[in-house]
Order: sequence, then C-alpha cells, then structure tokens
Amino acid sequence: MRHLTLVVCSVVLALVGCRSANYAFWEKFGPALGNLVPWIQANKGPESTDAADQILIDTLGQRTAAAASNGSLSSLDVAGLSTAGMIGLAKLIGTTKGGDYQGQNGQDFLAFTSQNYIEQESNVDAWDRQNFDGALNTMLSVTGQNDGAARTLFAGSNGQELVKSENLAPALRSETAICLGELYRHSTGWKFKVIGQGYDNVRNLADGMFGWVAAGRPLVSEDGNGPVVL
Repeated sequence: MRHLTLVVCSVVLALVGCRSANYAFWEKFGPALGNLVPWIQANKGPESTDAADQILIDTLGQRTAAAASNGSLSSLDVAGLSTAGMIGLAKLIGTTKGGDYQGQNGQDFLAFTSQNYIEQESNVDAWDRQNFDGALNTMLSVTGQNDGAARTLFAGSNGQELVKSENLAPALRSETAICLGELYRHSTGWKFKVIGQGYDNVRNLADGMFGWVAAGRPLVSEDGNGPVVL
C-alpha cells in the first residue's frame, strides 16, 4: 500500500508542479485539495515516516499557494466542499504562511476562502464542530498574516474600516506585549471586544488572559521574551 501511496503522490506532485499556471487543471483539481492530507495520513505503510509525509504535505501546500498567487486557483475552485473537505483543506493551507499568497490573486484567495468558512460555520453538525472550529481558526490565522487578505476579509460591504487601533506606543513604558482586543464566540455569532492592555512580556499576557502558563502549555522561551508557541 505504501508503494502505491508514493507513486500516487509523486504523480500528484508532478501534475501540480507542471500545471501550476493551468486554469483548467486547477478548476478540476481544486475540489480534491480537501482530501489530500487525510488521504496521505490514512494510507500509511511500514515504510512511512511522519517527517516524510509532512514534507510531501508541505510541498503540496506551497504548490497550492503558488497557484492561488498566479490566479490559476481561485476561491471558487474550493467552494462547495463538504465539512470534511473544508477541514482537510485547512490542514493543507495550515502548512503555509500568509506571505506565501502574493499579489491580489493570492490575497483574494485567502480572504474569500476564509469568508466561505465563516459563512458555513452555522451549518456544521455538532459532531464536526470541534474539528471545524480548528479549521476555521487555521484559515483566519493564515489570512491574518497577510495584510491585504485581512483587510479584504474584515472590510464592510462598502469597504469601510470596521476596526481601528489608536497608536498606543506613547503610553507604553516597560511593556513588551499588548492585547489589542478579543475576538470571541457569542451565541451563534462572533463579537470583538477592545482591550488595549499592556504586559511586561508575552508570558504574562498569555497567563493573564487565558491561564495557559498555569496550565503548563509551552508559550515562550525561558526568559519570557521569545516567540509564542501555541
């Protein structure tokens, strides 16, 4: 089974690579993107390693981002996926970064695909809720890393500015981390609360807001000033 998996995946990579700018190819291949990660993870054999599989998934993610950036892959190509397909697609996009989606095409792909996740959230069955919420968070995280995509996603219907942060730097003293606001679930929708609270370091922010440090979750380097690891 593993040999078959390697052959199939090699063929997929070859097709995705040589047809990266082929609109007709991505129009047909786009709906299958949500099945790739679950299929690779499910079809393991004795020669499989998590590292090798992850390299394959990462490569597919980069090819997907490249196709979205050159306009070959659009949000319409991945619209209409089942809940399982949307969860699988988020796993693939989660291997990329917001900056991998370049130009207007890449920004629009992230923004409109994330918008689709937001719109479909209310239709998700209870038993899929946890996995779908994780997929939605992944999409919003990657989109939030791309300034253009984030502006497109969070702009109003007329493109008006919905949220604006004042320049808080003059009021800061020893603070090296700040929580600007909190996006949270409220009933069947979402709400945003402006906070503007400063903290001496990221560890204090995370512990103060969510109690993660107290729960033993690794967040930052030992000096409390390293990158957040969630």
